[in-house]
Amino acid sequence: MKVPISILLLFINTFILLTNTKIKASATTLRDAPSTTTKITSLTASGRVITDISNDLMDQKGTLKYNINESLQERIEGLIAMIEKWKEKSNEYETFVTLTYAQTLDGMIATSNKTKFFNNGEKDMSSSSNLVISCEESFLMTHALRSIHDAILVGGNTLYADNPRLNNRLWKDKTGEKLQPIPVVLDTELRNVLRIIREGNSIKASKNRRCIVCCSRDAYEEYGNEIMNTISSSKHKSSTIQLLVCERNKIHDVGREGKVRSGKGLDLKCVLQKLYKEYGIKSLMVEGGASIISEFAANAEECVDCVCVVIAPKMFGGVRGLNALNGANLVKQCNDERTHQMLEYDADSLIWTKLGADCVFLAPCPKYMN
Repeated sequence: MKVPISILLLFINTFILLTNTKIKASATTLRDAPSTTTKITSLTASGRVITDISNDLMDQKGTLKYNINESLQERIEGLIAMIEKWKEKSNEYETFVTLTYAQTLDGMIATSNKTKFFNNGEKDMSSSSNLVISCEESFLMTHALRSIHDAILVGGNTLYADNPRLNNRLWKDKTGEKLQPIPVVLDTELRNVLRIIREGNSIKASKNRRCIVCCSRDAYEEYGNEIMNTISSSKHKSSTIQLLVCERNKIHDVGREGKVRSGKGLDLKCVLQKLYKEYGIKSLMVEGGASIISEFAANAEECVDCVCVVIAPKMFGGVRGLNALNGANLVKQCNDERTHQMLEYDADSLIWTKLGADCVFLAPCPKYMN
């Protein structure tokens, strides 16, 4: 995948300018990071794949292996303050959604596995998001964002590929407490949850806490009893999984021929409404993977309130890289005409700031622009 020199120069100039940029968020000032930052010694190879990030960031007692300098603390608190401010402007009877992910300069968020097929002929789009893309300062910010949301959501492919814990292990609030989000998984056909438990493994996100799995009604009727019976066994006695039946996607995709095709996923508006009504989830952090990010981006006007993207100064290439928005369908049907809708944010509302080696983009969705 070739990237034009002009784009590379633009990114280089942006990073240089951001080094000296000061951004004010609410009453908190985001000051420039110091010229030297404490590095985590266990992160030895740039971009290597690890299976448990927390082992690199914390010791056996759960304590950070490095000290958070005051400037970094203020920067992250400033970003949090901005999101909290946008929350206040949102509809109190709807779930506030923050779409967030980390990507390379060429837009890659993970490694893509070799294409496999299920028995019904559908592609297995599993990928690994355990590729270290962002720096340790950005990792800390991610956990801080988790702490201010009621729940955190990933797709079924990410659940199976990485089996993440989906918790906050790094960020403490002003009282010293690590606030924890509720794990939510979108697994329309319950295929990935089934694969995990049939292989004799446990879902890490459900250990000693509730994990909500959103699925279709037909999948629930076919596999619900098997999943719940397996989870209730002695091997999984510390796991708590609750299946939430949601409607299938009613917002049809538009094909190349201009004909309407029904989607295979869940209706995101239905998912958000049910999470709010049945579990009282007023804020949701969407982390991935690629298909989930693309789906929310394609329906950003109705389903996303805030976007936070971490851009790392790395390039992965398209050989085995998975693009964040490769599956986002931004083609809309209006008055029998197909138009492409570009996502664009107001320059007066958005924030660009620097955390460690990374650049962070934070902005409210256009519907909350003044």
